[in-house]
Amino acid sequence: MLVDQYKTWIYTYAYYFLAREEDAQDVCQNVLIRLWKNIDCIQSESIKAWLRRTTRNACIDIYRRNKRSNTYIDSMTTDELDNRAASDNNPFEYAHGKTLETLITSALQQLSEKQKSVVIMRDIQDMPYRHIAKFMNLPLGTVKVLVMRGRRKLREQLINKVKGSKDVKIS
Repeated sequence: MLVDQYKTWIYTYAYYFLAREEDAQDVCQNVLIRLWKNIDCIQSESIKAWLRRTTRNACIDIYRRNKRSNTYIDSMTTDELDNRAASDNNPFEYAHGKTLETLITSALQQLSEKQKSVVIMRDIQDMPYRHIAKFMNLPLGTVKVLVMRGRRKLREQLINKVKGSKDVKIS
């Protein structure tokens, strides 16, 4: 089924782009509803491209709306943390993984929209450069530069966050 095939991709992209579980779930639901409403108008060979474009646009809309209204936060709510902690068997592994995930999602929020999009597609969703270039309607070289600059900025952000943390040791 189409929903099962793409819902994880949509959610993952939205989660890393927006850094909020609630917003990612909203994007996923909205994109899948749009797919259901427009399925007759979309050619079967272009569904994947349509989903990527629609997901990215929905993320950008929510990101801009949240940024304008100053309701944007880059960490999980207490309820989200409690729900995940309750379902996890090893609290130490959970905390370590959650800390790393939080650091990465927080650092991703410092990137421009284009950098964030290409880094998520390349490094998190493992898309080939040429597919990203086609999807973003950018030259291949531009995509590679955006990925390189995005990675560099992420690295700087993560190093600064880790150096600022008293609990984390840099070796």
